[in-house]
Amino acid sequence: MTRKQPKYRQIMNEITAKIKSGEFPSSSRLPSERVLAKQLSVNRSTVIRSYEELTSLGILKRKRGSGTYVSSDYNPISIGQTNWYQMISAQHFTKKHYYQNKIENNKYGAMDLYTGELSSDLIPNFNFPAFDWANIAQKNQDTSGLIDLKLAVCQHLAQQNIQVTPEEVLITSGARQALFLLLQVLLSPGDAVAIENPSFLHDLPLFQTAGVKAIKIPLNLENESIDLLQLEEQLHKIKLLILNPNFHNPTGMTLSLANRKKLIALCQSYQVPIIEDDVFQLFNFSRQKIQTLKSLDTKNVIYLGSLSKLLGKNINIGWCVAPDFIVNKLAAARELMDFNLNIFPQMIAAEAFNSPQFDEKIKQLNLSLLDKYQQTLSFLHQFPKWQVSLIKGGLYLWLTYQRELSVDEYDLFLQEKLLIAPSFLFEDKYDALRINFTRIDDFAIFKERFASVNAKLSNRVHSPS
Repeated sequence: MTRKQPKYRQIMNEITAKIKSGEFPSSSRLPSERVLAKQLSVNRSTVIRSYEELTSLGILKRKRGSGTYVSSDYNPISIGQTNWYQMISAQHFTKKHYYQNKIENNKYGAMDLYTGELSSDLIPNFNFPAFDWANIAQKNQDTSGLIDLKLAVCQHLAQQNIQVTPEEVLITSGARQALFLLLQVLLSPGDAVAIENPSFLHDLPLFQTAGVKAIKIPLNLENESIDLLQLEEQLHKIKLLILNPNFHNPTGMTLSLANRKKLIALCQSYQVPIIEDDVFQLFNFSRQKIQTLKSLDTKNVIYLGSLSKLLGKNINIGWCVAPDFIVNKLAAARELMDFNLNIFPQMIAAEAFNSPQFDEKIKQLNLSLLDKYQQTLSFLHQFPKWQVSLIKGGLYLWLTYQRELSVDEYDLFLQEKLLIAPSFLFEDKYDALRINFTRIDDFAIFKERFASVNAKLSNRVHSPS
């Protein structure tokens, strides 16, 4: 093994080379994960990732209870023929792509705790008025977004002690578009950013697309903190710190106020700006006032928010709060890329913010979320082998098992028709999972299925890899 590439990628290259040389012919069975890990002196999870990546590319096939085989559909390319497999392999096919295919194949009759959205019965009904064409034509929108919505965002943020002007607000098609634009405008290929570990950004191709390296900084869930010592070791290397500090995805954790203040002071001393992703801000069922990083440091923090989680996946709307000259550059970059900013989601979002019932509907929603959280927590505490995160808001619970899980063991949830998000989608670990507890629509069914998976895991004889 060399250090030029990640170990899993080196294993992928070695397997592909042996297939092309004929050492691993079509339909032949490969060594088991445990055997290959022992032969190469690597962790079993490294081999699992290699096999999964090659499976997602169509080079290998995995047969439950039988093993891993060279796909009969994969043929080493002859001279003069385009090597499509090589071209595909050069792209960023992630574990998430592979796992989402499993989710799609198991959706029928399943309880979907994988999806990052509220269930439709929890989405508030704001009784939106009918829009006529004359009304739409008169709307004032520039390259940074609909002025009515920007004003509504400013009024909403003022309630969070964030004082901004419309010129400092860029309306986006969700927070992810804002993050993509920021990476394109503020960074150059070869730059580095820091993110949390675990993080929903772990398996997304955003950074590779921008040619940017992501450095992972561990979270401490028990202390509600990010590791500031490890962060300081990296601050001289990075151009940005990207955080989801409030109701974090995937762990649900909220950074403590003491950790926030130290974090801000540290970044100020190194002149490293922070991007605060606060898309779950409305789902605060703890009744505790949370001071955003932006409210603690108005100059050094770029703030991202969204209504997409509240209004549903079909209304993809968000905003970026930054100095006006950055907003102008982001808007120009979006226009250059020909990204469409649809006026209809903006009008709906503005109507929602301006609704006289907005605050009351958010209050009622959070009462429902609190009830679901407490029910879920009470049930999960019956299983001592699972450590469950305690949260103040958001959509997610993070469940850590007492030992490492194999991919086949994660598949037990799919077999029991419980769709969950394994920890390997968010970090290089196989010992935890994320559930969207807000989507539990029948607690009796959830309890029965989770208990069945837990029993199967408990009955498995497990030896460390």
